[in-house]
Amino acid sequence: MASMDELRDQISIALLKLNNSDLVPVCKYLKCDEPVGGLENKTRCALIRLVEKTLDSIEETEDKEVFLQCLENLRSLIDSVIQSTETASNIPPDEPNELDMLKEKYTRLQMEQAQARQTLEEEIVAMEQQVHSDVSENEDFQNGELVLQFPTSLSQCQNPACLNPEAEPFTPSVEQHREREPKRTEEDIAEEVLEERREADLGMPAVQSEISEEQASVESENDDSLPVNSYPRRERRRPRILTYDSLGQPSVVEVVMDRLSVSTETSVQRMWRPWTVLEITG
Repeated sequence: MASMDELRDQISIALLKLNNSDLVPVCKYLKCDEPVGGLENKTRCALIRLVEKTLDSIEETEDKEVFLQCLENLRSLIDSVIQSTETASNIPPDEPNELDMLKEKYTRLQMEQAQARQTLEEEIVAMEQQVHSDVSENEDFQNGELVLQFPTSLSQCQNPACLNPEAEPFTPSVEQHREREPKRTEEDIAEEVLEERREADLGMPAVQSEISEEQASVESENDDSLPVNSYPRRERRRPRILTYDSLGQPSVVEVVMDRLSVSTETSVQRMWRPWTVLEITG
């Protein structure tokens, strides 16, 4: 009778010759703890380690004679499994006879015909749908019905504004706006004031001429007794100038003046009141 170490070595060598399907009955014979997922889903190395672990636990718990008998029975079981595997591999496969070949050919032909039939049916259905849609479009065009549908609200035409709700409100301060503006000198401010005065003086005669033309047209319409060759009556009008009070409010005043002079003197008080620079002499 072989010793315990020799039997363990023989069993270890024999386990390496088995595949996964042959190791499953060996594990069931030793009543190994079935892992999660079952023994069939484990790899060959995992099953061999499971058998070795089970043999170690049996050796620790059972007597030596009982363990030797267990090893003998396990070796005989492994030998029988190896012999059955070799016998099955030596049996030549059955050659297909002529009847089986004809049946397989007939089945393959049926599958090809079914696939071709399905393809033709799909093409026919698609062609029928296209013809039906063309006929319906022609009928609608002949009837002459035109239907326009407009959106009921502007929300359907415009994309909704996506704002960040977590963003803080931003209001630029006046100081930042002033810092970005270029610095203005006293000469620039004086030139702007003079340009504004010139534009105001040039605009007043045009307004007066428009008013006089409207009055003349109204008088000509009301007075039908005037002859055709009569000339309009000349009227003398006093000149008007545009002035500003201390609060900056504009007003038009009739004055008699000989000349209009602009003072070149500037001061801190007059910088924010440019209208006080003008002086009228008569």
